[in-house]
Amino acid sequence: MIANTEREESYVLLADSLDGNKITAEYLAHINSVVNNEQNPVTYLGIDPGNATGITGYDEKFYLQFSLTLKPEDVGVFLDNFYHLKTVVYEGFALFPNKAKQQIYSKMTTSQVIGRIKTISELRGFEVVEQQSTIKNTGYKYLGKKPLPKSNPQNHTMDAHVHFMYWAISKGKLKACVNPNSGKVEYAPNVVSEPKD
Repeated sequence: MIANTEREESYVLLADSLDGNKITAEYLAHINSVVNNEQNPVTYLGIDPGNATGITGYDEKFYLQFSLTLKPEDVGVFLDNFYHLKTVVYEGFALFPNKAKQQIYSKMTTSQVIGRIKTISELRGFEVVEQQSTIKNTGYKYLGKKPLPKSNPQNHTMDAHVHFMYWAISKGKLKACVNPNSGKVEYAPNVVSEPKD
């Protein structure tokens, strides 16, 4: 899923070629060239960790550059290819009492993915922001959308997008408003303009 169709075609290739597939050396080389593009590198990520990990990438102006789903074992390798990242926003994990029985003998994959995110981020100097799943209702409202059903394959990338947008809007990095003409939610970087002489 690509939000900004005016961007380079290589962003489309990145999203289409990796979604759910095993990462190969060829893909890693492609990822590297796209996300570290000097003119418009990916500087922010939103991540929904789990058995199917949704990842969304954004440039300096908070434009969505890609969204894709990765297998848990591919997340660390994928993250290690970013050289311009500033912040990684991800959904945290807590074992709720009503879900504890379901996790008996579980490998706790979500926790393992979070460990990969934290380790790579610490080694590379990325800021890490953990958010609880409880922010998603507000995040979806910010986007003017309803959550996708768990059965929808885009669920994880949409949740990653929601986590990032919630962070960006709540931290004042983006302004969200409803366009009175279309009724749709629109965003703009919250940039203070330079004083005019």
